[in-house]
Amino acid sequence: LAMMILSLLIVGLLEQEDAALIAKIPGVLAQAAAEAVVPQQIDPTTTLVRVEADGMKLVYHYDSQELGVTRERLAHFFTTRNLPGICAERDMIFTMRLGVTFRYEWTTPDRSTPWVIEITEDDCAAYQ
Repeated sequence: LAMMILSLLIVGLLEQEDAALIAKIPGVLAQAAAEAVVPQQIDPTTTLVRVEADGMKLVYHYDSQELGVTRERLAHFFTTRNLPGICAERDMIFTMRLGVTFRYEWTTPDRSTPWVIEITEDDCAAYQ
């Protein structure tokens, strides 16, 4: 739901190409974060626990309960499975072209430092 709202608002901004409207993007991100439905079970061991906006950044916080998961496994899974799909989403690319960064954070069962990845338009160049 948050991404749908964000996408509709961003596409409207793109069509108008007005600097004043583009300056409203942080507010759009904050609205999308506030309307996110959380907690949301993503798979049997992963839960989206909160979504936050930080200026031109939308931050997704996940909790992984998979025993034995490591930061390396998360990184491999994300870059081979999730990143190509994110970079194939037209609305995500449009949003990143406006300067928005998407940040994904996972906390593992041992509660070590979260694994974090930030995605910008440059990160998607190889998938276009």
